[in-house]
Amino acid sequence: MTPLVTALAAMTVACPAPQRFAAFLNEAWGWEPLAEAPIDPDLENLWGIAPGSAGDHYIVLRSPGANRGMLRLVTGTERR
Repeated sequence: MTPLVTALAAMTVACPAPQRFAAFLNEAWGWEPLAEAPIDPDLENLWGIAPGSAGDHYIVLRSPGANRGMLRLVTGTERR
């Protein structure tokens, strides 16, 4: 049987303090920021989330030079 998923581009992690978590990942594992931007209504619609449910900005981190297996950090406690 062939696997349906062979690689994960990125995963979203909702946490109470994304900036603090990003700093921890940088210090502990050397993960680097790839992108950081505001979350606007178009992104909320694209992501399929309720308005305001992910805070006002996101951060994408990756291990140095990686092009998959990244983390997108947003504000929150859990996603449904």
